[in-house]
Amino acid sequence: PLLRRMALGADGGGGGAALPEDSDVADLLTVRSVEAVVFLYETLRDPVSRDWMRDFFAANFATGKPSPAAAHEDGGAAPEPVRSQDFMRRLMRTEPESVWVKHQRRKRMGTPGNPYINNDQTVFEYEVLIDPRAVAEKLMTQRATLAKEWENDLQHIQAENEEILRYYKERSTLKNIVYTDNLTDQQSMPGRKKRYKELKALSVEKGVALALRKLRDSGNREGASWLERIVEAGAAKGLESDDLLEGMIRGPMVLLPQRSESKLRVVQPEKVTSLVMQSRVDVAMEWVGDMREVPAVHTALRAERLAEQFLVKMP
Repeated sequence: PLLRRMALGADGGGGGAALPEDSDVADLLTVRSVEAVVFLYETLRDPVSRDWMRDFFAANFATGKPSPAAAHEDGGAAPEPVRSQDFMRRLMRTEPESVWVKHQRRKRMGTPGNPYINNDQTVFEYEVLIDPRAVAEKLMTQRATLAKEWENDLQHIQAENEEILRYYKERSTLKNIVYTDNLTDQQSMPGRKKRYKELKALSVEKGVALALRKLRDSGNREGASWLERIVEAGAAKGLESDDLLEGMIRGPMVLLPQRSESKLRVVQPEKVTSLVMQSRVDVAMEWVGDMREVPAVHTALRAERLAEQFLVKMP
């Protein structure tokens, strides 16, 4: 009965719960987890599995956003999106594959004519079996590990905001480092500090987008226009993440004409930046929830695949 209910869910019969939609942070989690799996194969000196994983990822994962190269070649047409869950589904559904590898013995250095040196250059072949289902399990293990790390790290975004405000209001010349706890912990996966900086930058990007929506919805088009210009100017200078927020909050007050009336509206950078910061926290807390759901998503994908296999075998 359980397998039959699962089968109905996989077949669109209403027996399965819908999985949450993939978010940008979930896709970033998948990208970094694939890199971790590739690094694992590299460490294990398994170039065949490493190259297979790289090729499969390149051919089967796309966020739907055009790459810079694609934008240059075809005017920015976005590829058909294949995001995290669909990518893992494809990986789990792929049949095992045999890869034949050719290897030639390396020539050994030594005195010419030395009878104890065998320089036979024979090329021999061997077969490597790639099991995509096992690869998917490795990927999900890495995703769950990183998700736990990010669940913890994202909860420090509020403290990052508070330090930027303190640094601005006190006109301090020394900015404190907010979050170093456990970033060098031996139990963490390599590259944690770099990933945390990446999360901060993405939270600012999404916080800006959310703040723009809030400003427009509230009728503050002048504030939205100012924010857009500041972000564009910051991008031209290479500013992102906390550096962008610091530059934003230190900007001068400006007067912009209102579109509907012949009046001027005062745009206060501190208020707009505070809105971006709060939006950034809102986004980060939403992502914390996404990270907590990662193990459940993996379990649902496994059950979905099991149900599909059961359907094939059903009379």
